[in-house]
Amino acid sequence: MGAGTGFVFWVLAAKIYPAEAVGLSSAMVSAMRLICLLSMLGLETAIIRFLPENRDKTALINSSMFTISVVSLLLSVVFILSVDFIAPSLKILKSGTIFPLFIAFTLMLSLSNLTGQGIFVAFRKAEYTFIQSVSSLLRLFILPFLVSFGALGVFISFGSGMIVAFILGFVLIFKLVPYRLKLSKAVGDLIGYAFGVYIARIFEMLPSLLLPIIVLEVLGAEMNAYFFIAWSIMFFTTMIARNTARSLLAEGSHDQTRLKDKAVKSLKFVFLLLFIVIAVIYTFGEPILRFFGKGYAENALEVLRVLLIGCIPHSFNIIYASAMMVVKNLKRVVAVYGGIAITTIVAGYLLMLKFGLIGVGYAWILANLLVSAGIALKILFKS
Repeated sequence: MGAGTGFVFWVLAAKIYPAEAVGLSSAMVSAMRLICLLSMLGLETAIIRFLPENRDKTALINSSMFTISVVSLLLSVVFILSVDFIAPSLKILKSGTIFPLFIAFTLMLSLSNLTGQGIFVAFRKAEYTFIQSVSSLLRLFILPFLVSFGALGVFISFGSGMIVAFILGFVLIFKLVPYRLKLSKAVGDLIGYAFGVYIARIFEMLPSLLLPIIVLEVLGAEMNAYFFIAWSIMFFTTMIARNTARSLLAEGSHDQTRLKDKAVKSLKFVFLLLFIVIAVIYTFGEPILRFFGKGYAENALEVLRVLLIGCIPHSFNIIYASAMMVVKNLKRVVAVYGGIAITTIVAGYLLMLKFGLIGVGYAWILANLLVSAGIALKILFKS
C-alpha cells in the first residue's frame, strides 16, 4: 500500500504538473529520503531484533525516537546550508518557505519509518503499518489543488502524507505500550547491531536516493522525470522482495532453527509474484507510461524494461541479506548492499554518459548479477 500510493502520487503528478516540476520535486523528495535514511542509524531494523526481549519497551522506544530526531534535525540543516556545493539544482531548499518545511517533513518521515517499519513489526502488529500507509492517501487529494505552485506544490502535497502518518503512528503506539517520558540506556545495546544495519541500509537505498540527483545534473530535469517514473515502477516491483525479507527477519528472529526453510519459502513466494508483475508490466508497459504522457512512453519504456530484468537477481540478493541479518552476519549484509550500490552508481554514471538514460538500467543489471554470483559461490562452497 505504501509503495502503491507513492506510485499513484507520482502518476498523478506527472499527469497534471510539467515534467520539469516533477523532476525537481522528485529530486527534493530523494534528498529528504536520503537524510531520513542517514538519520535512522539502523534502529528501525535493530528494534525488530531486540524490542521483544526488552522489559522496558516504552523507554527503549523513546530513546530511539529521541536519537533519530536529533540526528534528523542536524543533518537536514547541514544539507540545506551545503546545498550550493552538494546539489546546486536544489538551491530552492534555501528559500524561506521551503527551508522549515523540508526540515519538518524529513523529521516526520524518519519517525514514521521507525514506527511503521520497526516498532509495529517488532510487536507483530504489521496491520498498524498498513493503516499508517493508507493514511498517506491524503496527499493524493491535496496534489491537484497546488498545481499553480509548481515543484513546491508537489513537495507540499507529498509532505502532507508525512504529517498524517507521523500523528497516526504515535496514536497507534499508545495502543501497544503505556506512554511515559522516560529514556533507556538499553538503546546502547542496539548500537553495535544497528551500526552494521545502518551501513547496509545506506547502501541499500543509495541508488534510489542519489540516481535522481545524478540524472538531474547530467541529463536535466525533463529526463530525470522520465527516469524517476521508470525507477519508481521498478522500485514498486522490488517491494515484493523487500517486504517479504522484513517478514523473514521478524519470523526468523523468533525461530532460527527453521531459517533455511523459511528463506527458501520466501524465495518461492517472491519469484512467483515477481514474474507475474514483470509479465504484466512488459505487456502493458507502453500504455501505462502513456498514461503519464507521450514523452514518458517514448523515453522511459526501454529503461523500465531493462530495470525490471535486474529485479530478478536483486530479489535473490535481498532474501539472502535478510537471512544474514537473522544470524547477525552483518559483514555479508553490508557486502551485498554495498556491492549493488557502488556498482550501480559508478557504472550508472559512466554508462549514462555513453548510452543515455538506459545506461542506468544496464548498470542495475550488472550490479545485481555480480552480487548474486558472489552469493552463489559463498553458498556453493559454504564459506
